[in-house]
Amino acid sequence: MTVLAQEEPAVSDAQLQQAGIKISYQLRDRFGISDSVKLTAMAAQLLSSFVSDEQAQNQWNGALKSVSESADNGAFTYINSSALAGQILVSHTNGMTLNKWRLVRLPKALDLSDLKIELTQAETFNVYLRLAHYWYLILQTAAANDNLEWFESLLLEQAPEVTVLDAYSKETELAAALQFVTQPNGLSLTELLLQTDQQVWPVDDLATALLRMYYNRQSDHVLATVYDWIDVYQQLEFSQQLIPAAQQSKLVQLIEVYGLWYVTQSDRLQILDVQIKPLLDALFSGLEQKLKNPDHINIQTNQQIIAFITGIQDIEAYLKQPFRRDLHRALEVCFNISEEYPPLPQQPIDKNQLIGCVNDIVSWGSEAAKSPDLSGSATTLTATQPIARALQVPAWQLVNTLKYSHDTGICAAQNTVANPLEWLLAGESLLWMHDRWPALFRESRVNAQIQQLLSTGRQLQLDIDCPQALGELQQNYLELVEYWNKVRSEVQNFSNRYATSRIKKDHNIDFFQSTNQFTALKAESYEIGPCNGGSVCGAQISLPTSSELLNQFPNYIRQSVVLELGELNICYDEVEWLDRETVSTDLRNTKIANFQGRLSMKLRGFYNDQLVFDKQVSSSQTYNYLFGENSEAVLAMACPLSIVGDQIETKLERGTFGLFPNRLTFLTANRVDINQIIRNNWESGDEWLLKLSNENASELLQFNDLPEVETAVNTHYVRLGNELQQMVYQQLMEDKLRRYNSSSLTAAMLDYMVRRELFAALMKTIYPDQYHQSETLRKALSGENRIPDVVVMQENFQKRVDVQAALNDFDARIDAHKDVWELPVNDRQYSFLQPTLNKLKALFSADP
Repeated sequence: MTVLAQEEPAVSDAQLQQAGIKISYQLRDRFGISDSVKLTAMAAQLLSSFVSDEQAQNQWNGALKSVSESADNGAFTYINSSALAGQILVSHTNGMTLNKWRLVRLPKALDLSDLKIELTQAETFNVYLRLAHYWYLILQTAAANDNLEWFESLLLEQAPEVTVLDAYSKETELAAALQFVTQPNGLSLTELLLQTDQQVWPVDDLATALLRMYYNRQSDHVLATVYDWIDVYQQLEFSQQLIPAAQQSKLVQLIEVYGLWYVTQSDRLQILDVQIKPLLDALFSGLEQKLKNPDHINIQTNQQIIAFITGIQDIEAYLKQPFRRDLHRALEVCFNISEEYPPLPQQPIDKNQLIGCVNDIVSWGSEAAKSPDLSGSATTLTATQPIARALQVPAWQLVNTLKYSHDTGICAAQNTVANPLEWLLAGESLLWMHDRWPALFRESRVNAQIQQLLSTGRQLQLDIDCPQALGELQQNYLELVEYWNKVRSEVQNFSNRYATSRIKKDHNIDFFQSTNQFTALKAESYEIGPCNGGSVCGAQISLPTSSELLNQFPNYIRQSVVLELGELNICYDEVEWLDRETVSTDLRNTKIANFQGRLSMKLRGFYNDQLVFDKQVSSSQTYNYLFGENSEAVLAMACPLSIVGDQIETKLERGTFGLFPNRLTFLTANRVDINQIIRNNWESGDEWLLKLSNENASELLQFNDLPEVETAVNTHYVRLGNELQQMVYQQLMEDKLRRYNSSSLTAAMLDYMVRRELFAALMKTIYPDQYHQSETLRKALSGENRIPDVVVMQENFQKRVDVQAALNDFDARIDAHKDVWELPVNDRQYSFLQPTLNKLKALFSADP
């Protein structure tokens, strides 16, 4: 290949740039973003390795075989740590202003130290945008080392010949990026770069944010796109230059486009994280104001950004804690002595003051940030009340406590780490001072002191390297489910206790169910006897009832009984003989006869002396029930009990011939035991009880549904149900720091809510990369349908959501997120700190 021919005495920069563009073109054309960057990082590593050209070529070819020749579409999530620290310090530190923070910020130059095998998502994307430039640096270094031969195989014939154009300026790069992200033809990011890589893209952060946002949106990574909008807002806030009018117009156009996107994605954003919609509203509104006024700053919007990223809802209260007072005061002193006052020129800070400030900041980020007050102690919390007290402070102050409580095995034996937020604020404060006084830093020789801060940052980046700890997240989730099941059980127990005190003994009503729930009465509590209290046609037997017979009363009447609003009574009446006829006796006396018929009875159900139903049953068997006078009058008597014992005077047909009186006297008498007949047919025989319990097996003579009872029951039921719901909600929302009272429900709910809060703190603090990058995990912890927390419970109470419906919703939410806790092994958890760490290493470390 003539471009890199070794015969030539030297290779020009233009040749190296052209070769770098051609190599980056091939990588982008064949591989996805991550693999293109991975291969580039490998080439840089080979460049610094003691390997022969042949060994390097073999390793390179092996790497080519190990990657996939397909485009990846993973999310690239970026958190602008420098801007985040700036927003915190500008808004809440005396002596730091927006203009001071952005006045002098020195960009980090691109160099091969950026190309590590393990890169964060943001680093991978940044390298990909500038792939041609990194290959230019690789080839430049190889040329200087006389080590270019093995790269020749990378320059394939299908790579286009290119003419290296002038590098974009900062302004034209932003203009090009805006032109691209607002283009209507929908080119992919890779297609854009394949078309434009004949020009070298420099390092404009706003252009990078816009291109990353375009990629994430086009790849449907909603959460990453939200973080990109935060970055764009922060970039404009800290921009040192006013955006030209033409580019402002493009930005306004972009805001309008994403405003429409925001509307179409509204439901999805709410499901993802309930903070997103109000945050985007503030960002879009604030962006337009920033374009009109570059000095515009909105403390409330910045607070929303800080809360969204760090989880700290009140950053001012956090910064003003008593044990931060000395740190805060020392920082404000350093910021204030860095102020220039007229007349100029004037040296506002001397060497000793600088050394003192550096020492204070290093001590803050490497020692105070590791103190138990700011990072938690290496202890394990297990009991609910200690956990609840600990969680009164932001989770970043518990990073070591959370780490040790999460895993008590090998991983917990690692060294304690610093509070990542405190380290970030210290690191960015130090970088700001360096950018303000770079010459004084060189003169003061403070690199040795700063190594301690660098070491603390490296430890933060590499501390979580235990796959066992990641595997325990699923177990943490299952434990949370157990706590919730205990709440479920205690709610039911509480409801049962409440019902027991307000309903009939030994009965059940579930006040969490509707009023039409089936209500059973205890059969053993009722006996059936004569309606008049004495006897009916000689029947005075007491009969057992059954649940089925009691169910002949309407459900609301049974509920009224259970609610002790009234009472039931079932009795029998009109016991009589049907289908009566006479049968001659053996005495051949026509004046007397046996009477036979079928026994029938009516069963009557009363509610508070009001008849509800009247049913009739009769025997299938015919009985000789009476011996009496053979007359129509007797035959007409359905219940001849009144004539039993009456005398019947008859004459003999042939007389007595005067020997004795010509008459015979008989007594009217029952031929059967009516009580025995009823007994024999009640549960056996004709099974009257069963028939009376069946609507189709017995004759219903009368029915009164008593609608006024239903109204009274509903009114009373609703009153008791509301009372129960109020009591349950009161127990469920009991303040977590109060002493446990006698209610086991309160204790169970406190256990659950505290573990839920602990679980969220664990994810946001120990696994922040997963929390910021994973949409499924974010939905589980922060979305509209998240695993329930105390806020969800409070919203349910305010909306007067039925307790049972709320509990069912909790069940569904918890179950919906059961499969998101098997996180991939990741030994880097604080990647948002990496840009700050990279700048510190580039400035102060001989071993970056």
